[in-house]
Amino acid sequence: MTKGIILKHFLGVLAIVAVLGSPAALLAKRNELSLATCNVGGKRYDAIVTPEEIQQSPSWPDTEEFPPLSPRKAIAAAIPVANSFGAGGRVTGVTLKESFPGKWIYIVGFVHGPANGPVELSNVVVLMNGHAVQPTLFSPVREK
Repeated sequence: MTKGIILKHFLGVLAIVAVLGSPAALLAKRNELSLATCNVGGKRYDAIVTPEEIQQSPSWPDTEEFPPLSPRKAIAAAIPVANSFGAGGRVTGVTLKESFPGKWIYIVGFVHGPANGPVELSNVVVLMNGHAVQPTLFSPVREK
C-alpha cells in the first residue's frame, strides 16, 4: 500500500471525525488519529498515531494466512504500557482490527484492580511492527 493511499484514507477519516466534536477536531488539526480510548483513574487516555506510524508498520495482505505479529508478541509488547496505569493489570482479550486498508492493529484489553474490588479497564494499541502505543492523557472525564 502506498503512502499516498494511506494518507488519503487517513485524511478522509479525520474529516469525518472532525465534525463529531472538539477532541476529534484537535487531532485532525495535528494530523493524528486516536485508535482507541480508555478511562482510567477518572482520566481519558487516547492511543494516538500519525499516518507515518501506520505507514511504517507492516501490512497484512489478504493473501497471507497469519498477521506479521503474533497475538502473544502483541500481548508482551502491551504489558509494560498497561502497567503504567498501575499494578495488577490482567489481560482480558486481544482484538485484531483493520485501522486502514491492509493495515491492522491489535487492541489488547486489560483489567486493573483487585479481584474482589472495583476495577478499571484499559486498552493498549499494538502496531504490526510490535510498537505498543503509549496512551496520551487527553482530557479529564466529565461527570454526567
